[in-house]
Amino acid sequence: MMTKLTVWLAAALISGAAVLAHSADMPSLQWGGFVVESDTSGKAKSMGVAIAPDSMSVSLVFDAIHADASAGTAEVTAAIAGHFGVSQPDGMVIAKMRVDLRGFVHTDKNGSGHLTVQVGPTTKSIDWPVGMERNEDFTESIEVAIPSGRLPSPFVVSASATAKAGAESNTVVTLDSIDFSVGK
Repeated sequence: MMTKLTVWLAAALISGAAVLAHSADMPSLQWGGFVVESDTSGKAKSMGVAIAPDSMSVSLVFDAIHADASAGTAEVTAAIAGHFGVSQPDGMVIAKMRVDLRGFVHTDKNGSGHLTVQVGPTTKSIDWPVGMERNEDFTESIEVAIPSGRLPSPFVVSASATAKAGAESNTVVTLDSIDFSVGK
């Protein structure tokens, strides 16, 4: 005797198998490994890269790209740069991309911070100017149009965090992760 749960599980398995069979026939992006070109942050060894099963989302997770300046150091920059090889099937058009940046910033009244991130065809800069006191996590999202419908290859990803300290101040800028999703 089949219970409702057994019937539901059987239907879910059949449905899942049909989705997998359909998705296996669909063209998908092919991402190569992340190749580090430079790393003044020293974090490349501890960086994690995760590519979603559908290949439409990628996450770079860092131990933290970390710039920390105090009155004795004035300015500190930490940066990482590299690229993915990406193969986009003919006929696959990508109209947009979303980029999410996550990190932490601490500035006091005499310090300032700056973050510049390049993901594929776009660059985003964030400034925390002198006089703007902060001590918080941040999330920035960017929507990027891909007018050509094609992702660049190599697909460049770079990040640079700069902390500047004034007299008797301390500034910290960290970048914890970069996530990007491509869509039609």
